[in-house]
Amino acid sequence: MTDTAKTSDGLGRRSFSVVRTLGEGAFGSVFLADMVSAGGFRRRVALKLLNSTYDPESDAGRRLRDEARLLGRLQHRNIVRVDDLLQLGGRWGLLMEYIPGLDVETLFERARANGVDLPVRAMLQICAATAAALDAAFSAIGDDSHALLVVHRDIKPSNVRLSESGEVKVLDFGVARAEFTGREAKTERVRYGSLGYMAPERILGEPETAAGDVYSLGAMLFELLTLESFGRAELSPEKQAEQVRVAVEKVRAKVGDEIADVVRQCLSYDGAGRPTARDLEGVLRRAAAKQEGDDVQDFAVANFGGLGTALGPGPDPAEGMLLEEGTAALPILRSMAPIPTGQSESPTLAVSDLEPLPEPFVEPPEPRRTPVAAIAAAIGLVVVLVAAGLAWRSTVAPPVETPAPVAALAPAPVPAPVPAALPAPAPVDPPVAAPAAAVVAPTAARPPTASKPAAPVAAPVAAAPVAAAPVSSAPRLRAAKFVLTGGDGISVTCGDVTASGSTNALVRDFPAGTCTVVVAGKRATVSLDAPGQVNCTLEGEALSCR
Repeated sequence: MTDTAKTSDGLGRRSFSVVRTLGEGAFGSVFLADMVSAGGFRRRVALKLLNSTYDPESDAGRRLRDEARLLGRLQHRNIVRVDDLLQLGGRWGLLMEYIPGLDVETLFERARANGVDLPVRAMLQICAATAAALDAAFSAIGDDSHALLVVHRDIKPSNVRLSESGEVKVLDFGVARAEFTGREAKTERVRYGSLGYMAPERILGEPETAAGDVYSLGAMLFELLTLESFGRAELSPEKQAEQVRVAVEKVRAKVGDEIADVVRQCLSYDGAGRPTARDLEGVLRRAAAKQEGDDVQDFAVANFGGLGTALGPGPDPAEGMLLEEGTAALPILRSMAPIPTGQSESPTLAVSDLEPLPEPFVEPPEPRRTPVAAIAAAIGLVVVLVAAGLAWRSTVAPPVETPAPVAALAPAPVPAPVPAALPAPAPVDPPVAAPAAAVVAPTAARPPTASKPAAPVAAPVAAAPVAAAPVSSAPRLRAAKFVLTGGDGISVTCGDVTASGSTNALVRDFPAGTCTVVVAGKRATVSLDAPGQVNCTLEGEALSCR
């Protein structure tokens, strides 16, 4: 037998002995392991495996396979390398290069705990390398000769790793958005990520763009320079501007105007005001060259060179675990073709330490609206059906001795529908559209029935004109979040838009003006003229919102 990789005695298969756990998340874990091939070749690797409670065909499983497809195409010095997608014990796994060193979050936490500033030059270089990785991923070319337009969607310090020799690697593309064929995971109403690094538009459920990653990187840059957390983005432009102003002043006090202005641009409320990842990489690299002190290589070697596997206090229960490659190992996917499924025998997979957002950030269904064109079409259908019913009854009426001439029965004319100024639909997150709420058209009225034949009609009667739906002249606001305290079950109506939830409701694309809030039969109103957050409190029989 020449294909030794599939022999029953295991000859030709790789085995993996776990050294320790590198990281754990809500969906799975990453392990440091020694890989041994059938020929005795040994190499230290990183393995991503999902918790056994997840089904292979769950969203987490699909995202792992998508991550393998994607990273197989992204070859860049600042992006973690993926070598294989394989099965271990009947479960899919991701085989990656191991990067001895520390993630940037650990650097941040240790420096803050010790009250020691991180070298500005090295931190600017780390962020410049991260920007270079984002640009490379966004510009990478897929099999169809078009750019993949990758948006990472979870840039944060724990997903950026610094090696012992000073290399910077961006990790975890498990929730990335990209345009490629064969993608399995679908866009969902639940938005994964880390709230403290999300751009305002992402919290509000707007389409994902590369500008959102730049915002996340700006928040990370602020933290590395000040050793303070930036905090969650504000939904109101005015409040966000104030939050950014305070952050910029802190950066200016430490490193001067030039870098402070970079932070200000990255954290802009409007994505159009942020630099591209490519431009940001150049600005940070040039700014780093002007700084004195350790560069990223000197800093890494001086502070944790030779760490190897010495991290992680206490015994690791995963140490010594032996994993053997299954019978359906797959080569690394350089193409975007779909991966065969249905071969796993048990729950599986490794995505990342995804952080599902709390309930406020589960996107509500799109508000129901009845287009004027649909109303006009329904009325036209009613008229045609009535006319047809009258004509039919005329043909079956009993004959009379001297029939009077009957004028031709024609359908009453229906004026052309007047287009209403409805808001344009939100752009769809490519390549897979989010599930859209169905638009319910009014049901056509059933033609009236009569017990007697219809009387002759002397002349057609013109139908009354169809009035256009009233169009609000108020400007439309893109989003507002209503948060409830002291109760459960909130419903909000703002003009033609309604949203509801348990303890909060997110209203999007609604006219400025009065919004009505209902909780447990109690009502309150609040007037809004700008996006933002409304806090509602139910105390006894009183509901108040402000």
